[in-house]
Amino acid sequence: MSRILVLEQQPRWYPELRRQLADSSVRIQSRSKTAEVRGELAAQQRDGSRLVLLVDLNVGAAGVLVLAAAARQRSDVRLIVVGQAESRPLEPVLRELGTDSFFLMPVSGEQIATECARLAGLEAAPAAFVTDPAGS
Repeated sequence: MSRILVLEQQPRWYPELRRQLADSSVRIQSRSKTAEVRGELAAQQRDGSRLVLLVDLNVGAAGVLVLAAAARQRSDVRLIVVGQAESRPLEPVLRELGTDSFFLMPVSGEQIATECARLAGLEAAPAAFVTDPAGS
């Protein structure tokens, strides 16, 4: 089973992902400290499941850079970083460290949920994105 771990100080993405991906098989958890996530990465078994880390740069750029470097060492970990406009200079560094996706605010919950679902390897799109091809 895939898991999404959200690292943010103020709950924004965690409740949004729980809403957007409510019908999926992915487990969504929240953390507020980079040290907690680094500890979980070190302890996580490599059992074939996928871990998607969604990180808000507001938790501290230095900690996020260290976390990105740790995630890079794991083929089962995917990393999404969300930052403010002033975070743009960090994008090349984060990408070099293996960040899969980098978003600048404003970004919608739908965009984040779609990217999390894609990186988690979910079969179907989140329920909010399923459209009726007949247009009814």
